[in-house]
Amino acid sequence: QPQGALFWYAAQSGKMETMQRKTLVLDVGARTFDWLVTRGMRVVPKMSDPVHRAVSDILRHIADAIGAEIKEDYRDLDAVDAALRSGRILRLYQRDHDLKKFDPFIRKVADQALISVLGRLDGAQDLENIILVGGGAFLFKKAVKAAFPKHRIHEVKDSLFANVRGFQIA
Repeated sequence: QPQGALFWYAAQSGKMETMQRKTLVLDVGARTFDWLVTRGMRVVPKMSDPVHRAVSDILRHIADAIGAEIKEDYRDLDAVDAALRSGRILRLYQRDHDLKKFDPFIRKVADQALISVLGRLDGAQDLENIILVGGGAFLFKKAVKAAFPKHRIHEVKDSLFANVRGFQIA
């Protein structure tokens, strides 16, 4: 899937020439965190992989914690997702639930996923482009910047749809 995002980024940015160098695409999805390393448009399979640490882990953890607070099974993952995306307070039973208290857990999940990426790379010094996409990109952004402090992290418009839009171009 991240290959579609690569095409979308190249088309959007007009930087097809920089795509000839080594690129890392990070795709934060609902169920998986996928990454793709390319040289030009050719995939480097030994450096590309998915891990099953992604947005659904975060949403379920937060929902379970809120369920414990309200003393019932709480499973409205869409409401949790909407509150995280907007930065708003989640209000249930006339009570506010500030999801910022879950930032350390979110960072832990992102860091765990990025450890897998860093373990597969042969160093980050020759990465020309690092592209962050996917519906959960906003949750992993700080961790990605911390993992690659000397790089500019590129994001795309409509990150959630980057893969499909790129495949349409391809």
